[in-house]
Parts: sequence; C-alpha cells; structure tokens
Amino acid sequence: MTELHGLKVAWRQELEGGGRGFGQDFVPLVEHTFGHVGRVFEMCAGPGYVGLSLLANGLCDHLVFGDINPAAIEVLHETVRMNGLEDRVTIYESDALESIPSHERWDLVVVNPPHFPDQVGKNSSLVLTDPEWDLHRRFFRDVGAFLNPGGSALLLESTEGSSPDDFLPMIAEGGLSHVRTIWYSGGRALPIFYFLWVHKGLPGVVFEDSPVVVTVALREPPAEPQTAAAGRPCALHVVNEADRPVRPQLLDASGASQLWRPLDRIEPGEDLRLPVVALKPGEYELHDRVQDVTVGRVIAR
Repeated sequence: MTELHGLKVAWRQELEGGGRGFGQDFVPLVEHTFGHVGRVFEMCAGPGYVGLSLLANGLCDHLVFGDINPAAIEVLHETVRMNGLEDRVTIYESDALESIPSHERWDLVVVNPPHFPDQVGKNSSLVLTDPEWDLHRRFFRDVGAFLNPGGSALLLESTEGSSPDDFLPMIAEGGLSHVRTIWYSGGRALPIFYFLWVHKGLPGVVFEDSPVVVTVALREPPAEPQTAAAGRPCALHVVNEADRPVRPQLLDASGASQLWRPLDRIEPGEDLRLPVVALKPGEYELHDRVQDVTVGRVIAR
C-alpha cells in the first residue's frame, strides 16, 4: 500500500507505469486547462494514480477506471474499499473500450498508455508495449461515442517511442479533432514527454492552427507517392522537376478533380502551392493537363 494526496492506494510493482512519477503532471495540466470536470475516465489505469490524484485534488466529481489486467482491477477495488469511495468510483475490466457499457459518458478521458509500438530491449509488457499502436488505434476509433458534448481526451506520450504524427491519422479516422500537442518537460533535464489533447469532433469540422504542407516532386515517370493525413487540412506544394512545363490537376481514383478551378502552368524548376484541401482516405494523382500523363502521386491515410 502507498499513500497519495491523502488516499490509501493498493499497489503492485508490476502495475507501475509511471503514474506516481510523470503521471502526476496530469494534475496541474488538467487544473489549468479544464478546471473542475464532472466525470473522468482513466484508461490503462493500473493502480489508478492519475485518476485518484484528480479526485483527491477536487478536479472531478466521479471517477471511472478501465484496465485489461485483472490484477489492476483487484487493486483498484481494494483502494476504493480502503477509502470508502464506492459512491464516487466505477471500475471496469476492459480491453481498451471494448467492454465499457454503452451508456457511459465522460467529460474528460486521461490516459497514460504504453509508450512503445514494439518490444523495449528484453522487456515486453502491457505497461510498456502497444504492438503496432493497436490499442491507440482502437481508442481513437471508439472514444468519441463516450464523450459528452465538449468532452476531451488527454494522452501522455513519450518522444522516445512516438511523435504526434504517428497518431494524427488515427485521430482523424476516429472523427476526432486534434486540439493541440502540449510539450511539457515537467522540470526534467530532457523534455521527453508530451500530451495529445483530443476533442470530440463536429462532423466535417477540423480544429487546426494551420494546414500541413506536403511537398510533391512532379516528374515523368512519377516518383514514389507522398503521404497526407486523411481528413486534415493539407496544402500540396508541387515542384516541377520535369524538363517541360506542367499544368497539374489533382484527381481522385475515379478521375474527379479535387479543385474547382484550373491551376496555372508551372515552368521547369518552378513550384506552386495548391489550395488547401482535406482529402478522404485513398489514392490521388497529380495529372498533367498538357501531356495527359501522371506526374505525381499522393496517398491519404
């Protein structure tokens, strides 16, 4: 047993994933960004250090825990019993959100998930590893259905295992909005942690500070496809590396133009930034109207 903000916490070493250390950075960030919220869900809860810290500091009214590990569920129930929190805490054994009842609704979700997509050295565990980001992908796919209007999710990630770009396509595919990435060193020597703030999206609306620029070289034959995040504002920057003028048009797989107005001709060595578009998942080509050939490719995913 340990103590945390005046609460008795049941604890096992194998369940520790940083909640007592860097996981405590959630507390000032939630207080500064959201203030008091009604119902908080902590996924990958382990012993529940993050959620319990929010509850103990008066930042939420009710706390919901979820974890796939039966050992974590056992210690969470013990913590609730020791502190008499039965009327303020709900616990679910669940792989990601798959066993969460459909009636659950949350104002804020906090997650300190596994930080690595593959085995770390000789270690491989539920605490450290999310193979091929499967847990993250399923979380972003499903969490929107559980968020109250205006609800948010806050995930703590490590730069040693990922970058925000790894997750932005998953967020978009889940119909969510990436509000911003919050870089936070917590006073450490190296700023190895960052928070992803994700908001429940409105259909067809994306909250972005600026579009992502994707550079495509125009050649014949075309170079390898460039990748754009599906559903996110994207500005294609095309550079004519052909030995002749090119007048590009952006076409989807059916041949339909993605821009309503024709583009200007680009001379060899010149470049042009196309109007901002939000591409649906799929393959696209930059087609030269002069020679009727493909000179560039883009994949949105």
